[in-house]
Amino acid sequence: MSTLIQIESNRRNAQHSTGPATPAGRNAVRLNALKYGIHAKSLLIPGEDPAEFQALVEDLQNTWKPQDSAERQFVDQLTTSSWRLNRLRNAEAQLWADATGKPGVTLGQALESISRTLDRVGRMIDRIERSIRQTTRDLERLIALRVNAEKNFKAANPGVTEQSQFPTALQREQANWRKQIE
Repeated sequence: MSTLIQIESNRRNAQHSTGPATPAGRNAVRLNALKYGIHAKSLLIPGEDPAEFQALVEDLQNTWKPQDSAERQFVDQLTTSSWRLNRLRNAEAQLWADATGKPGVTLGQALESISRTLDRVGRMIDRIERSIRQTTRDLERLIALRVNAEKNFKAANPGVTEQSQFPTALQREQANWRKQIE
């Protein structure tokens, strides 16, 4: 346990750690707390077009037409992965443009100067593409199971026309096919 003297000393020392004081220092660390994924306030980073992102969201929503939270989650994952993939492809193009944009630099010299970074970006692109393929397969399977469950329910209950009875039985079917996925 800390003594009273240690606690007071820590408090005095903490007064010296107040973060960057100059505008240049604040600017240098302003993105240190940028969060990604589920913890992000936004998937967009400075310089990206919110309208372009919204168009991607709408396009994927219209393409997949998710019917429940599980399907929406997969579509959201596809949206996030697609956006990040586009970002990485843009970054790769910028790397090449910066490396080859200097006078007298050959393509080989440019490649030599950015090869390690290109390798990292390439591995990131591969991971995201793999994630997109797997998410797409999982979403297709989930939708097929839902459609099949709806078809089986309607075949087993031809006289059911009341809305209140359909969702309850369908929800039981959906619970069964979700267990098949896990």
